[in-house]
Amino acid sequence: MAERLGVGFIGSGFMTRFHIRSWEAVRDADIRGIWSPHRANAEDAAALARSLRVGDARAFDSIEAMVADESIDVVHNSIPIAAVEASMLSRSASR
Repeated sequence: MAERLGVGFIGSGFMTRFHIRSWEAVRDADIRGIWSPHRANAEDAAALARSLRVGDARAFDSIEAMVADESIDVVHNSIPIAAVEASMLSRSASR
């Protein structure tokens, strides 16, 4: 059998949770990562994925860390791109 696709999600709200719940019908792919501007929300969404047994998802501290993770093959953006850009800019300014 081919290796399973590792999927990460940007966002932890309604759209991500909708996709997590529907992931039970997806074959050959696992949810392995969640990033959200709010860490607690990412943790909750990752716990949902694990509880539904659709992947060994974990919360990431940054989009960059999730993209760099070798277990993540593709990233699904579930939030407006402006929110992603704003979060990345605020992280960059705080360094």
